[in-house]
Order: sequence, then C-alpha cells, then structure tokens
Amino acid sequence: MNNFKMLFIQAVKFGIVGFLNTAVTFIVIILFKELIGFSIYIANFAGYAAGLMNSFIWNRAWTFKSNQGDLKRQVFLFIAIWCFCFAIQMGVLFLLVDIAGIFEYVSVFMAMVVYTILNFILNRWITFNSKSNAEDNK
Repeated sequence: MNNFKMLFIQAVKFGIVGFLNTAVTFIVIILFKELIGFSIYIANFAGYAAGLMNSFIWNRAWTFKSNQGDLKRQVFLFIAIWCFCFAIQMGVLFLLVDIAGIFEYVSVFMAMVVYTILNFILNRWITFNSKSNAEDNK
C-alpha cells in the first residue's frame, strides 16, 4: 500500500478512535464539572485521563497495528506524548477561556482540535513508528 493511502487510513482510524474518546472525555468533563462541581481544569484533566487507556489499546491494535513493538516502550512514549499534548491543550484552553473569554465548552472543543492533530503526528511518527518497532524486535 502506498504511504499516502496508509497514512490516510491511519488518520481516519485515529479520528474514529479519537471521536469515541472525545465523547468519553466530554461526558467525564461535564460530570466532573456540573455534577461534582470541580473546576473546568480538574474536570478537563479527568476527562483526558479517562480516554487515555482506551486510546492506547485501540490505536496500538487497530489504528497503527503495532502489536509487535516493545509494549513498555510504547506505553511510555504514548503517555509522554499524551502529557506533552495535554500540556499544550491546557495552555490553549487557558488562553481561550481566561484570556480571550470564550465560553468554556467551546474552548474545550477548540483545544481538543489542537491536541488531536499534535497527538496523531507524534504517535504516528514516534510511538507506533513501524521502523523503530521493528528494531525493538531484533
């Protein structure tokens, strides 16, 4: 399969997994913010944390078909990239809510877009890179 077609298919699969994780994330955010009464930032963290394990399992097995790589290495990289992308997302959220004054849930959605694009790029080329995973199995 040519590289562009494979990249496109992976991006679509990543989007599907991401859509499901976004639903989980939003539900947890709303539950933590509205029902429990936590701040938007704590609720946001809880929402992203809720989708992390599900995201890793589906992206490793289905999106990138990377079940042969070193699991510990992939988990570490996935979590490290998640932390980096989440920090960027939180910064964007802060700018949109506290600086620009945009409605919280609209801001969460906008920050998610930034997070998702960055997360796909980094996981595609670092965590689930078939070349580096092949080297792990030597």
